[in-house]
Amino acid sequence: MAVMIDKETKEAVPVTAFLAGDQLAKDIAKVNDAARGKLLTVVGMALCLMKNYDPYQAPGWRALIAL
Repeated sequence: MAVMIDKETKEAVPVTAFLAGDQLAKDIAKVNDAARGKLLTVVGMALCLMKNYDPYQAPGWRALIAL
């Protein structure tokens, strides 16, 4: 299990607390199976991450860009 730690406050939160891990894996599999070019794959992965991110559960002031 991955843990995100804030260096300043030493707050530790599991990544699955603010990312829907099971749905994220399904979405990434769909993007991977589409077999598109590099640019569309990167865009698809970013969209998967934004779709499954819950900012209200993220540690402290951390934003999506910090991932």
